[in-house]
Amino acid sequence: MRRAAERLPIAEFGLIWWKTNGECSALDIPGALISAKKLIERDQAWGNYILGVIYLKGYGVEADSIKSEFHFKAAADLKNSLALRTLGFEYVNGNEFEKNIETGISLIMRAIELDDETAMYYLGSFYLDGKQVKKDVNLGVTWLTKAAERGSLQAVKLLSKMYRMGQAVPEKNETLATAYLEVAVSFGDAESMCDLAYLYYSGIGKERDREKAAKLFFDSALLQFIPSYGRLGIMLIYGDGIDRDIGSGLYWLEKAACSGDPEAQYNLFLAYETNAISFPGGRREAVTWLTKAAKQGNADAEYGLGILLLNGDAELQISRSTDEATIWFLKSKEHGNEKAATALQMLKSETP
Repeated sequence: MRRAAERLPIAEFGLIWWKTNGECSALDIPGALISAKKLIERDQAWGNYILGVIYLKGYGVEADSIKSEFHFKAAADLKNSLALRTLGFEYVNGNEFEKNIETGISLIMRAIELDDETAMYYLGSFYLDGKQVKKDVNLGVTWLTKAAERGSLQAVKLLSKMYRMGQAVPEKNETLATAYLEVAVSFGDAESMCDLAYLYYSGIGKERDREKAAKLFFDSALLQFIPSYGRLGIMLIYGDGIDRDIGSGLYWLEKAACSGDPEAQYNLFLAYETNAISFPGGRREAVTWLTKAAKQGNADAEYGLGILLLNGDAELQISRSTDEATIWFLKSKEHGNEKAATALQMLKSETP
C-alpha cells in the first residue's frame, strides 16, 4: 500500500506545493500566481493544474471558473491525473463548471488508468451514492478497496466506518474496521488517531489500554484536532489511566472549551463541582461554562442548568424559577437525557 501522506514538491519560486493525500495545499498564497506561471515554462502539466486550482479556489486572485476550467483542461490533455480527476469531479457534481456527468466519469476513468487513488475513491463513492451513476454497492466497495490499497486516506476512513456500522457491506466487521483505522493512523490522520484512542479507552475492538489511548489523544491534539483536546484534558485532570497532571489537563480542557466544544465546556463545570480543579472566578466562572454548553445543546449541561434554576443560588444571585428550569429540562429530554425526563415527571406531580 502506498503511503497517502507522501509529500512531493512540485513548484518553486517562493511557493511550495505538496501532493498530500491526493490534494494540493499552498503556502505563500500572494506568490501563487507568479510561481505557477513560471512553473509552466518548466512543466506545463503541473503548472496548468496549479493555475486551475488557484482560479477554482480563489487563492490570491478572484475565483474564475472559466480560467480554472481552461487550465485544468490543458493539464488533463497532458495526462496530469490530478487535473483529470478534479475536472471530472467538478463536471459530475456541477458545482463550479457546467454539469456533464458522462464527460466527468470519462475523465475520472482516465485518471484511474493513471493509477490515481483519489479518482478510484470518487468512483466508488459515486456508485455507493447512486446519484451520479446507477447505484451499485458492490462496485462501490470494490473501487473504495482498490483506492485504499493504493493509499487513499479518504477511502481507508470511509471503509473503516462502513465495516464498523455494517453499511453497504455484507456485515459488520470490527476487526476489519479497526485494521483500516490503524492504516489511517499510520498516515498521520488526526481524526483517526482520536477514533482509535476511543477504542483503546473503551476496550471496544481493542484490548483496553488507557496509556495508549492517552498517547493517541495527545498525538491527535498536537495536530490540532479539537475533539482530542477535551478527552486528553479529562484523562490528565483525573489521572485516568495515566499520571495525574491537573495543570496540563486544565490547559487542554480549556483549549477545547474555548474552541467551542460543548462537552469540554460541561466537563470544566463538572471538574469544578467535583473539586478536581479551581477557577480564579470560582463557581461563577464554572456556571458560565455550564451555560455555554447548555446553549449549544449539550444534554447534560441543559439538565445541570435546569437543576441550578430549579434550586436557585443565593451566592450567584440566581433566583429560583420552575418555569425556566422546565424549559431546560425539556431541551435536555429532547436530547436524550433520562434524568431530565424524570425531573419533568416530578415537577408535573408536584403541580396542583
